[in-house]
Amino acid sequence: TLPDLRQQISNLIKKREHELESYGSPVPGDENEQGWLLLEILNKVTKQYTQSIIGDLVVNEDLSKDDKLSTLGGGARIRLIFHDRFSKRLQEIDPFDTNKGGLSTHDIGIVIKNASGAKPALFVPDRAFEILAQRLIKLLRDPCIQVSESINNELLHIITETEIPELMRFWRLRDAILEISTELLSGNLLKTQYLINTAIDTELSYINTNHPDFVGLDLKSSNPDIEETETEEENFEADIYTSTSDGSNLIGLEYERTKDDKAKGPNQVVHKLTGKERKQIATLKKLLNSYFGIVKKNIHDHVIKMIMFGLVKAFVNDSPKTLSSKLYKGESKYKDLLSEASDVSTKRKACKEELD
Repeated sequence: TLPDLRQQISNLIKKREHELESYGSPVPGDENEQGWLLLEILNKVTKQYTQSIIGDLVVNEDLSKDDKLSTLGGGARIRLIFHDRFSKRLQEIDPFDTNKGGLSTHDIGIVIKNASGAKPALFVPDRAFEILAQRLIKLLRDPCIQVSESINNELLHIITETEIPELMRFWRLRDAILEISTELLSGNLLKTQYLINTAIDTELSYINTNHPDFVGLDLKSSNPDIEETETEEENFEADIYTSTSDGSNLIGLEYERTKDDKAKGPNQVVHKLTGKERKQIATLKKLLNSYFGIVKKNIHDHVIKMIMFGLVKAFVNDSPKTLSSKLYKGESKYKDLLSEASDVSTKRKACKEELD
């Protein structure tokens, strides 16, 4: 019928108009106009991924779509990495888990004796605490470096996922933007990791036992529950440490121990920890656990701020200027960057002729 035919023609016209719109306007021949077009595209790109990072992009998006409701993106993923994965990773670091680089009772006992020297110590030597605390602090370096790399990868993912029609048309421009952004991010990542390493080294340089949150040395008065609560089996493992027959300690080595108090290895002598030594080790563990918790809290807060400053904010602030200087004001040829696929011009012309 005539109404159905009119409806079909109307639908076909709308379809062709939408198709023509997807091809965009022809690239102007004048170089100045090409420059303005390039600058407009760069502004759109930087505005979109900036909005994605700070969260403003959702205002103009259709959140009713399933993919918008089921996945996190942009700044939300950065927050997830910071406050879920990174926080969990730091919390999982057990200062006394020997399988993950933590301290064993053997390590603590040996360091106490080495720090005491030839003279028996009445109290836990300060130097022993500093040595062991520094060893624990070093465990924080790798997780902090890894989280900076994760944020860098997420920023690169945001750029890759930036979608505007012009980037679909001008693939060379898209590749150039991705290359320049990757280079900028790599430079910022190195600077940020330098800040992170400096923060770790700063913590290593001075062990602040006067920190207001540190439990202090008088644990017996404030923590009367420090007693030997290990089982007999645990006592057996904890009470043995080894040394060579010439009296020199073997630090950081593990030995296979047997129930008859024998340690396998050449020229080794087996010793039992005295009650005083066990109390010193228990006290030192309490001190180390308290101080390590303080450092973890400080590093967690500082690293997040360093990454936001040196990586995220630096990229948001510097990328528009960098893209503009290298693509718009640089030696790049507008015609090359704005070149379309060979069939786009043909399809645009055919579609326009159909509508006419």
